[in-house]
Amino acid sequence: MQALEERGGETTLSDLAEHIGGIENEKPPEALNAQERKRVYVGLYQCHLPKMDDAEAIEFDKDRGTVKRGAVSERYHTYLEREVDTGSPWPKYYGALAGGAGVLYVGVVLIEGPQPFLAVAALVLVGALSVYHWKRQSA
Repeated sequence: MQALEERGGETTLSDLAEHIGGIENEKPPEALNAQERKRVYVGLYQCHLPKMDDAEAIEFDKDRGTVKRGAVSERYHTYLEREVDTGSPWPKYYGALAGGAGVLYVGVVLIEGPQPFLAVAALVLVGALSVYHWKRQSA
């Protein structure tokens, strides 16, 4: 979408493939070899652009090799511009909870034998933490 915006809302499949190939291979588009360019071109032509066309994010004309901004492309900008929070502590919380519950369960099983109640309690605890996380993200 950014490549389309940089080109006034319209570009060619070849130019788009070079632009994306440059990003994927971390080099200027003109430095791409034929194989790097073709790999991106084929992926765009056969898979990505037809799907985006079906979703009306773009208008893709296979015969002409043109790509234009789609009828509802603005809807997708909200998702594309959102920043991802890579410093979130939630994965650590879930990992610690799962690891602690696993160690506790194994310890109890070794001492007392299988304890279905403890397994269910661990699942309820993970579920409660998930609901809390979901509510906090929604607020």
